[in-house]
Amino acid sequence: MLGSRNQTLSKEIDTARCVGHWSSIAGLAAKYAKHNPGGHVFSSIISCEAKLEELLLEIAWNPNSHWKDEGSAMDDGQRRRIYYPMHLSSSASVALEPLENEMRQISEGHKMTEEETFQLSVVLGKICFYGGRFDACSKALQGLPQTIKQDFGLSPAYGKQLFMAQMVMSGVLLEMGGDLKAAHAVYEAALDGFSEKTQGSA
Repeated sequence: MLGSRNQTLSKEIDTARCVGHWSSIAGLAAKYAKHNPGGHVFSSIISCEAKLEELLLEIAWNPNSHWKDEGSAMDDGQRRRIYYPMHLSSSASVALEPLENEMRQISEGHKMTEEETFQLSVVLGKICFYGGRFDACSKALQGLPQTIKQDFGLSPAYGKQLFMAQMVMSGVLLEMGGDLKAAHAVYEAALDGFSEKTQGSA
């Protein structure tokens, strides 16, 4: 059971992640690790995620040109175009390599809880996804349940956002492989799970 200090820090971290106050995460993560002997893994995960998000905020994305037509696939007898997702240029993606290495060191060097494993896997998947390393992203997400948890103890609100990120990436990867029906099923499951979770917590 978390003490009152850690409960307060957890809420501050959860809120900061939800609203994108990434610049505040490093300080909050350090406090969390200091006051929670078992909090090093979680603090390391969110610190790495904050670095990723701050890096992405520095990129001048062009919303009119980032979708690239990579091919097509058959869907119910009709040929559909397949568009690859937005990802960093090869030069910019080099900046993601230290973050990926950092996440892998966390996973290899520590025993993690189920929720820590989930959060690390999704953040690692995001790093690979934005770097255009889609096979590595698929591997990072492999084995994660595609039903939303009833309780995200570490991140009650942001855990839902991570779940949606996991499902969107999974769906996009299926689309890229030409399996449009499976992709649509993943998107529907994501929306259904998120709606049920939101209604249940209202």
